[in-house]
Amino acid sequence: METNHIIELISGRYGLVPRDDWSRRLESTLQTMVENPRAGVNDVQLDAMLRECIAPLTVPESYFFRHPEQFKVLVEYVRQRLRDLAPGERMYFLSAGCAEGQEPYTIAMAFADHLSPTDLSRIVIFGSDINKHYIAKAEAGVYANWSFRGMDEATIQRHFTRREDGQLEISPRIRDMVKFKCLSVQEHLTLFVPSWFDGVFFRNVGIYMNAEAQKGLYRRIRFVLRSGGLLFVSPSDMPPDRKQFVHHPDESAAVYVAREHEPEEVPLSPRVTPTMVRQPFHEATVAAADAAVAKPEDPQDYIERGQANMEGGLYEEAAADFRQAVFLNESDHIARYWYAFSLQQSCMPRRALIQVNHLVQKLVAVQPQSTLLSDGLTTAEELLRAVVDLRTRIR
Repeated sequence: METNHIIELISGRYGLVPRDDWSRRLESTLQTMVENPRAGVNDVQLDAMLRECIAPLTVPESYFFRHPEQFKVLVEYVRQRLRDLAPGERMYFLSAGCAEGQEPYTIAMAFADHLSPTDLSRIVIFGSDINKHYIAKAEAGVYANWSFRGMDEATIQRHFTRREDGQLEISPRIRDMVKFKCLSVQEHLTLFVPSWFDGVFFRNVGIYMNAEAQKGLYRRIRFVLRSGGLLFVSPSDMPPDRKQFVHHPDESAAVYVAREHEPEEVPLSPRVTPTMVRQPFHEATVAAADAAVAKPEDPQDYIERGQANMEGGLYEEAAADFRQAVFLNESDHIARYWYAFSLQQSCMPRRALIQVNHLVQKLVAVQPQSTLLSDGLTTAEELLRAVVDLRTRIR
């Protein structure tokens, strides 16, 4: 493929605005591809090729405690939310386009400095970036001095250890609080159900995208944020749609609060609002899940492989796995939800709607609505809200 065609593909898929130096920065990557030609390019190979090409085009510039006023807002929000959190319920946060990990680790350090160990156990932080080299560095957690220009020495000493080479390594406690994924912002956001997150950081990422791509991502962020959840952007970023977000009272912090859904978006029957399904995505690879399914048929094996497939964007394969899980255990409402969700992501709305309508009928009959479902975390009421929200989006 010619350089200009690859640039067009990258720009179209990820919404990035091409820069004058892209052709030059792509030279070495394209040369490697020429030296290792592929015999025909299918969709999977094209995706891998674009990921290789986009790596030299991304910008890793970041540092710890950038825009420190935002983390004060974050901690105060979490303290208030923890008071109302149901037993067993968790709070989820996402650093989208996290580069080398400074941002999600800052979130973790802010929580570690202000919350009790019990409260920390109820926090889950995700970080994602499309550049595999950045994610590898984030997982290693080793940084040069330039990343610390926003930190005081006392905070550094609490959370880092200086190595013999002069670099600083983050503590295992903070490292273990963050789950990293090598995915684009667009890909990662599709993995989550309505109202999953309490907070999303989308800072200094949108500035590299065209306006339409930014608007689409803001809509998707609102989809995965709970009402009242927080969106953190950079002061230089394009602000989100005021129909979906309202500025936080601290207007100096570039933080927005997710509004309640617009009246026309709220389902009329049953009268519930979206909430999250409290089942985190499985961490196993598809290969490991494949091995599990080779054993005697257990619905959970198929659920785990389905979730692994969704993490990789393989929604049709995920739908096949969830379908088998439902076949093996028709009463597993959570498995049926994921089946419907993966069908919708696979552009099969009619089939998804059949599953959703079946779920609504079954979940309404569950009494009391506070009954915990198969994952031991999600109540019938919580799943019903998510299912009804999914139905409105299918229609």
